[in-house]
Amino acid sequence: MVKRKASSSPSEPEVQGTPKRVHVEDWPAPLRARELAADFIKRVAASPHLCLLVPDKDADGLSSGVILYRTLIGLGKSAESIGVHHIGAGQRPGSRSQRRVFEKSGARWIIVLDQGSAPSPALTTTAERGWNAPEDDEEVVRTLVIDHHHVDDLDQAGPKGSLLVNASRHEPVATSSLLAWVICKPLLAEVIGEKEADDRLKYLAIIGTCGDLSTSVKWDPPWPDLSPELKRWGKSKIGEAVALLNAPRRTPLHDAHVSWDALMASKTPPDLLSTTTNPGLLRLAEARRQVKDETERCTHTPPKFSKDSRVALLTIDSPFQVHPSIATRWAGTLRGAKRLQVVMCANLGFGTVVTHSDEDEEKAAKIKEEGEDKTNMERYVHFSCRIAGSAKGRGEEVNIISILREYAALDPTFLKDLEATGHEGGFANGHVQAAGSILPRSFWDRFVSLMEIGIKAEGTSSSPSKGKKVAVQSNKLTAYFSQA
Repeated sequence: MVKRKASSSPSEPEVQGTPKRVHVEDWPAPLRARELAADFIKRVAASPHLCLLVPDKDADGLSSGVILYRTLIGLGKSAESIGVHHIGAGQRPGSRSQRRVFEKSGARWIIVLDQGSAPSPALTTTAERGWNAPEDDEEVVRTLVIDHHHVDDLDQAGPKGSLLVNASRHEPVATSSLLAWVICKPLLAEVIGEKEADDRLKYLAIIGTCGDLSTSVKWDPPWPDLSPELKRWGKSKIGEAVALLNAPRRTPLHDAHVSWDALMASKTPPDLLSTTTNPGLLRLAEARRQVKDETERCTHTPPKFSKDSRVALLTIDSPFQVHPSIATRWAGTLRGAKRLQVVMCANLGFGTVVTHSDEDEEKAAKIKEEGEDKTNMERYVHFSCRIAGSAKGRGEEVNIISILREYAALDPTFLKDLEATGHEGGFANGHVQAAGSILPRSFWDRFVSLMEIGIKAEGTSSSPSKGKKVAVQSNKLTAYFSQA
């Protein structure tokens, strides 16, 4: 299914393992869904009304957004009728504060890119009527989601009323930028020709894909062979561009707009590396240096292990989003741990205060403005997980999302209590190989207790459940957030 009806009711999620291979026509996402997305984009281009692009703030999300922007311009939409919105730290498109932004924007079209596919309320009041509402409904806001993050139930995924195109079920899982390129390139080529379309879009797909999967990505079928393009620009330059683009969103300033502006101004990857063509290069470089220094400061934190030895937890306190990189670093170092499956890094200092109502949000805004003490308001804890290198070496098929939910299920009320607070961040989001979550501090403390972190096993405990040995997939998201 590719559409989510406004009246559909949630069903019990089923944990999915590694996606199975599908017919090549359904890669990187179902053909029918891609066709509907292409038609949606053409309708946006023909409409005089505002379209709001909502890309994630990393290299993959930003590249996806620029691909959509350039495609819409090429199809004839005016720049004045395209807006771009960067969501704040710790927020989601379906968060209460973001829905308010969308409502006030006046946009009649919203395209969300690389932001996850978790179920959420409709992004505006009229968006609930559905992306495929009757053509004569002039008030409806139509929503398209292009994504590659894990989802349990496609029928219930995404914002209510949205058209969802998700690549997570189709191995090897494509990045959001590659999915966007597959959808958009034929549309643009019809108007400006194959070569010009390639010049405008292909390098963006390269940057976005290498941002998630590193420059060592394999371009084997069913992937398009973009290796000549990567060779043309050089792995080192692409890697440098990715590191610069990823840096601002990880700083306390969270100024991803600098990265967006740099990509928008570029015509080739080298343009991103020159002050002549990238006025924001000095800020990007400074952000990268800051992130590197903070990562080095926090990376020496010693891990604590769960009682069953399956999880190693590193706890840091930083205003920088360095926890994903630290989890990735440590995942490759604890190779002697015989039962270890997941390396987790939790950041107590990143993000915003927890708000569950309009009144709370007003108070939080006042605190931010006046610099008041935040100790009386609960904060979020952000954490990221990666598969331990020792588990890979044993040939285990580790599903991080499944493991996180397994621990949460030890307390039958944990997820119910979390939902009852109005928490909008969900739980265990991302990919089966690279996942994480955002929890209020009190729930994080409960989760740590459920994992029995720091508690030694009595005597010799039984070995943790292990996955079956499987053939190694060439392109996996285990390198997610690996670029510092």
